[in-house]
Amino acid sequence: MTKKLNKRQLTYCYWRARDFSQEESRLKAGYKAKGTAARSLGSRLEKNVNVIVQIEKEKVNIFDRQMITEEYVLEGLRKIAENGQQEANKVAAFQLLGKYLAMFTDKLKNEGLPQSQIIIIKSPQFQDNATTENGIRVDTKTIENI
Repeated sequence: MTKKLNKRQLTYCYWRARDFSQEESRLKAGYKAKGTAARSLGSRLEKNVNVIVQIEKEKVNIFDRQMITEEYVLEGLRKIAENGQQEANKVAAFQLLGKYLAMFTDKLKNEGLPQSQIIIIKSPQFQDNATTENGIRVDTKTIENI
């Protein structure tokens, strides 16, 4: 007969299934043990058959409910960027995080018309003598008394 998991154990399983370390999962679940006692607790939790089964159920739930969220992806990238073993993986993770934060977008520089001017583009159906080769008329007017 299997023993029912308590709230802390269920919370531990929830976070462990989301690829958090034993320590991170243990802290998020509210366990306060430190040092050797913390490692021992994490080891005991990982050997508990009910905990192992619950972690696997949580993993299935993540994918069944398509819970791969923006937060999950960003957290995974952050972990790789900070703790990755290969430099190329770290760089790639930082690049993806930078793209998410729009750090690498081109900056547009407006060196065109002064702010006091607007461009009016009329469609080809309003043709007159001042049309371009495409039949589109372009007038520039200065705005007065804004």
